Amino acid sequence: MEFGLSESQTLLQDSVNRFLQAEASLERVRAFADEPDAGDIWTGLAALGVAGLLIDEAAGGVGLSVFDAALVAEALGYHTTPGPFIGSAVLAPVALGESGHGDDPLLTEIAAGTTTVGIALGELTGVRADAGITGDGQTLNGKALYVHDFDAQHYLVADSDRRLYLVAGDAPGLTRQTLSTIDKTR
Repeated sequence: MEFGLSESQTLLQDSVNRFLQAEASLERVRAFADEPDAGDIWTGLAALGVAGLLIDEAAGGVGLSVFDAALVAEALGYHTTPGPFIGSAVLAPVALGESGHGDDPLLTEIAAGTTTVGIALGELTGVRADAGITGDGQTLNGKALYVHDFDAQHYLVADSDRRLYLVAGDAPGLTRQTLSTIDKTR
């Protein structure tokens, strides 16, 4: 029994690390903190298949496992890479797949790296002062704080009943306001 990475997992990790060494240096991350635009980094990662890791091949993805996504997450964290990996490449494909929408055209756009999904999951972790989202299965009301990948085209939003909603970034009634935080790379 072997407990190491497979050859394909090692190649995946190596290719992501090589790309990030070339395109996401620490100086680039520092520049991102001042001028948040890492679109070309995400486009490059999407070309490597990172955006579609957990998306079936039929939808344009790679169809790998959550363990493979964890290997990529390790490389992204090591290089402090700005990008919508968790929301777009991990949570959105899993949520859409689990809800029976594994054939959603949005997955094809995510796999291509042309659409990103932010996450507003504060309701799943606890109550926050001046925030809270309620939903009735169709409509959401309230305010979410600490939305990851704020400039995404779509959002996964949790309500107080722990239900997830996929919300378009241009949905009627949705307003966005930048919240200054300590970590300028988020």
